Amino acid sequence: MTDAIKRLESNVQRMASLAIDNASDVLRLKDAFSEIENMLHDAMMSDCEHGVSSLNKQAAAEYLKQYPATEKAIRETLQIIRATLGDDK
Repeated sequence: MTDAIKRLESNVQRMASLAIDNASDVLRLKDAFSEIENMLHDAMMSDCEHGVSSLNKQAAAEYLKQYPATEKAIRETLQIIRATLGDDK
């Protein structure tokens, strides 16, 4: 995320220095805005995915704390499966 912010700052500085005197400057400005939009989209999606993953882990841990019999059943089921497959780890 830090790299995305640095690139964003760089692009904002670059846009600030652009002179919009002709069509090519307008196209460069449009490209810069498009790049910023892509960086922000990617950063937000990444943060959301990490946030959802973190929330899922927390919810699973809390669930297993509240329902220890479920955790025991899952653990024993996995042991049976491993023993059946010959992977007694």
